[in-house]
Amino acid sequence: RWVFSTSSNDIRASDSSSTTVIVTAAGYAPVFVDKTSISGVDTLVVQLRNASGTQTVWYSTAIGTFTQITDSDFTSLAHQGKMEFMDGFAFVSTRDKIFNSDINSLSSWTASNYITRLATQDIGTGLGKLGQQIISWGTATMEVGVPGLAKSYGMPSTIVTGQRHYYVVLDDILYWVGSNPFGVFAYNGERVEKVSSLAIDKILSERQFYYVSSIGFQGKKAVSIGIDIPSASTQRTFLF
Repeated sequence: RWVFSTSSNDIRASDSSSTTVIVTAAGYAPVFVDKTSISGVDTLVVQLRNASGTQTVWYSTAIGTFTQITDSDFTSLAHQGKMEFMDGFAFVSTRDKIFNSDINSLSSWTASNYITRLATQDIGTGLGKLGQQIISWGTATMEVGVPGLAKSYGMPSTIVTGQRHYYVVLDDILYWVGSNPFGVFAYNGERVEKVSSLAIDKILSERQFYYVSSIGFQGKKAVSIGIDIPSASTQRTFLF
């Protein structure tokens, strides 16, 4: 289990016995963390972002060494949200396309390896994953690469100072804070259901949310939506 933090301009990864400085980069902070398998080897991927939305991505198989993805076909992309991983490929969204890495590689990317968002002329905001589906959100739509499964539920911009993971999978259901309309939505791989009340919708439409996660207590599980920037001394969250 690794914990990611910042100390001055150092971006750090720590386990129970050591701390490694991933990179010294003023203004950057960890925003998304995930794990994938590259040729059968578990590999951790951490995305760093600054206030303007610029991302750098680093990966590691051991906490002592991190490698940056430096392929120009990757670094030239205007990343929108979290990277996702499936079947030996890494995926990243831009405003209108979804790019993928070369097979079984994080370091190698090819400029022509992409698909264009299909549903409508919408601005891509990020990717998600549920089972074997890679979900592409725009501000007003979501799609999974099959035109018949496109839906008119979007997600607001993920380029927000202090924002972290914007969706969570709990008991095989994906939850996220949506836009157009505002609200908390659940997706089971086929159908979308709105799970928030009008009162919660109003609060979410009037303020920023900073993460979507899960929490367990007394044998129960809940979706947790943080509504205070991570640096705030008071932290409030909605639980569903």
